[in-house]
Amino acid sequence: MNVEFVRELLARAAAASWADANRNETEARQQGHLHEIVAWRTRLQKIDRRIARYGLDRYARP
Repeated sequence: MNVEFVRELLARAAAASWADANRNETEARQQGHLHEIVAWRTRLQKIDRRIARYGLDRYARP
């Protein structure tokens, strides 16, 4: 297994998830779905903590 390749894929997926959450936040806020925004952020923060715990490199957030 190529560990560096897996690290890169996980980092890209996490960055893409943050980008999706940021794009959708404005629309959700306008529709009054604040609970969803908090849930997205909480899930993404958990992912970030797991990535940090296992020492995976992160790409800069867009």
